[in-house]
Parts: sequence; structure tokens; C-alpha cells
Amino acid sequence: MSNSSLKMLSGFIAPRIEPVPAGIERPLWSVMIPTFNRTEYLRRTLESVLAQDPGRDKMQIEVVDNCSTSDDPEPVVSAVAGDRITFTRNSQNLGLMRNFNRCIERAHGNLIHILHSDDYVEPTFYSVIGDLAERYPNCGFLATRVFFVDESEVIIGVTPRVKWMENPTWDVTPMLSTQYFQCAGVVVRRELYERCGGFIPELVYTGDWEMWVRTVHCGSAVVHPHPLANYRKSAGYETGRLARSGENIRDYLRLSAHLSGYPGFSPTTLPDAAALQALDQYYRFIAEGDVAAAQANLQAYKDVVPFPAWAISGALNRIRHLLQNVSRFAEKTTRRIVMPRSQVKLYRD
Repeated sequence: MSNSSLKMLSGFIAPRIEPVPAGIERPLWSVMIPTFNRTEYLRRTLESVLAQDPGRDKMQIEVVDNCSTSDDPEPVVSAVAGDRITFTRNSQNLGLMRNFNRCIERAHGNLIHILHSDDYVEPTFYSVIGDLAERYPNCGFLATRVFFVDESEVIIGVTPRVKWMENPTWDVTPMLSTQYFQCAGVVVRRELYERCGGFIPELVYTGDWEMWVRTVHCGSAVVHPHPLANYRKSAGYETGRLARSGENIRDYLRLSAHLSGYPGFSPTTLPDAAALQALDQYYRFIAEGDVAAAQANLQAYKDVVPFPAWAISGALNRIRHLLQNVSRFAEKTTRRIVMPRSQVKLYRD
């Protein structure tokens, strides 16, 4: 796909990424760290990169502040790294995806790693990805699996293994229905961004998902099977905010339109997933006592599933929950009758 024709399969125009001007020094790495009002974890992020720093001539490290209003990340950067890490502040907030594009535009290395300011990498991340890049020079998308961690860095999950991508491939078919990758574990050659364009601004929750499909489709991929990066889930993270408003549900539908031109795409998969996600978030927020978030997700569900289908589905879902509760109660009662007294407490708990 040429730089002069960035029209994607689904009909939209991807933002253009211009080549690095002649005469600019080109290190191997550009580690670009977008941030906005999130300084509490920034030190950890920077230290994880600096621990693997091969030097200025081989790695550009830059923090790109999206015009923070409540925190100032610049003193943190200075305290951790002195002048080793470049700090840039946007004059206005560009939005999440446009700030990612800003990171790409400012990157002049051959391999670009966009690392969120609350995520961090394991000690061998850059050496492993660097080895993949050298072994597979025709692959533009290079990645590892990622741990999900909480505020205290306790591991709470991990992205799935993608065996079909552990050898070079252009096959994006499984990616059209499932998000396998997180930014913390993904590195893309700058040349590939130049060929296929940047992140789509109107996609927020799913913008990276669409980007990874497009880059793999345009430039092939290879993935290391071990998790070597960490994605932090915390109360203030962006996807959590989008879940409270139900906007992540609507983003599924926008993503569906963007992916509709790829061979093997099913037009019902993402809307069905959006409906299930909306119900899951609705019940979760009800359990947490967050009425406003629950109502927002119920409305998002109704936006996805037309009336009267959502009303019938809601009634059936309530009956299903009632029957499950009755079944659990009956099962526990039966077990208490037949089990020895010493084991009754186990089932009650």
C-alpha cells in the first residue's frame, strides 16, 4: 500500500504519517510515552525503560504530555532521567488517538514502541523484540504477550497465546473478532506507519485494535509467545472511564464498520460482543452500586439491540439469573444434607 493512497478497505482515510526528514539521526528505537494526568505510575514506566537503555545513539525516549491539567509530568521525568528523556507538551489536548499519532510523528527511530505512562516492560523486552526485528526484517508488526496488573502490580490476567502468529503471517482473520494485543507489548516499524497511516481519531476504546489489524494486514507480523510487558488496570484508566459511560460499547459498532471490508469478517460478531459486554457492565455496575454507570450501559445495550429484542432478552436474562440462584440454593441444600458436618462450611462459604 503506497503512502499516496491510504484509503483502507472499509472506505475511510487513515491519517498520513510523513517520513522522517533527511538528515535526522535515525536510532534503532523510539520509545514514545504518551501521558495525561497520570504521574503516579510514570516513574515506574520510565525506570523500566531506562533499565534497558542502550544509549542515545540507539534509543530515543520521549514523554509526550497531552496537555495535562491536574498533574505535571515534567518534574517526574527530570527527577528520574535528567536530560536523558525528552519531554514534550502539546499546546492543547489532542484526544487519545491523535496523541498516539503525535508520538509517531515525533519518533525518528526505525522501531516505534508506544508505551502508556502507567504501563511498564519486563527486563528483556527490547532485546527480545530487537532479535525478532533482526531475524524477520520483512515483518512490520512485532509483539509479545502482556500481563494485566492492578495498581499494586499484582498479576490479574494475561493476553492469550497466538500460535498462528509465532511465525511470520499476514493472516488477520482471528483478529477481526478478538483483540489479542495491548500497546505495551506492540512495536511497529516506522516505515509501516508511513505506508498504512496512523490511528483513527474517532475510535478510542478500539483504536489500537483497528490499528493492529491494519498493520498486520499491510506488513505482516511475528509474535513472541511469552509475556514481556505489563498493562496496568486502575480506577482512573481510560477504558474504565469509557466503560462507565457505555462509550466503549458504541466504539465496537464503529470498529465493526471499519473492519467490514476485510475478507472473513462477520458483520454480526462485534455487535453481538458489544451487546454481551454492555449487559456484563450493566450487572457489574449494579453490583457496585454505580447507578449512573449501570443506566448508561443499559442504554448502550438498547442502542445495540433493537426493541423489542432487548426487552425480550432482558426478561429472559432476569429469568435465567433467578433460575440459576434457585438451582444454586437447591444444590447447596442437597449437599448439606448428604455431606459430613465437617465439610458443610466449605459449601456455605
